[in-house]
Amino acid sequence: MTTTTHRSTRRRSTAALATLAAAATLTACGGSSDAAHSTSARAATAITIPTPEPSGAKSDTSASTGPSPATSGFDVLANMPSAAKQHTNAGAQAFARYYIDAYGRLLMDPVKGQLAQIYAPGCQGCVRSEANIADTLERGVRWQGLYYRTLNVSEPDDGSSHLVDASQVSEVHLVAFLTTAPTGVRTGTAAPTTRPKGQDVLVNLRLAWRDDRWLVTEFTSNAATPAPR
Repeated sequence: MTTTTHRSTRRRSTAALATLAAAATLTACGGSSDAAHSTSARAATAITIPTPEPSGAKSDTSASTGPSPATSGFDVLANMPSAAKQHTNAGAQAFARYYIDAYGRLLMDPVKGQLAQIYAPGCQGCVRSEANIADTLERGVRWQGLYYRTLNVSEPDDGSSHLVDASQVSEVHLVAFLTTAPTGVRTGTAAPTTRPKGQDVLVNLRLAWRDDRWLVTEFTSNAATPAPR
């Protein structure tokens, strides 16, 4: 995949990765500030979660891959917290957290077209996430918990090193640092399998304030891995 990224955004993302990774490490483990230098970013890709097939089951597709009973699906607008509806710095951060949370909840209780209500049509990473939700629904796959957990979200900036007051602009850039947790995954009526903990993730988001609400206009991610010693 070809990803176009401004140099200033790359510099900001690298700095934010170090800062957010350090904060997450200190919060979780009581580590030292040296953790800020212990991560590196891979090439940017759209964040998607594979939907693994259950293991250890015989190839009885009628029993193992049939869709689960129909549900109403997660409603992204009805469940959006009021904090994520504010045209402020805190509102932009809350919306970024909610977008990531909503994606995870739509893998648990999928319905087509819900995620699309909170991103702009031109967001290619978002479109791929929506397609993944649709595939999850059609294959009868249900995640039994949130795989990605947002640990920290940066202050809004203009895509470079310049912080902004979100209430005074219509577009902002943020960086979110995510961790993962082992999560059960069920396909049809088969016994659930466990998706193991994966790499931590650095997510770059661009948000636009349109018609009195935030929308995601860009969504890419880097796998955050420990630097070689």
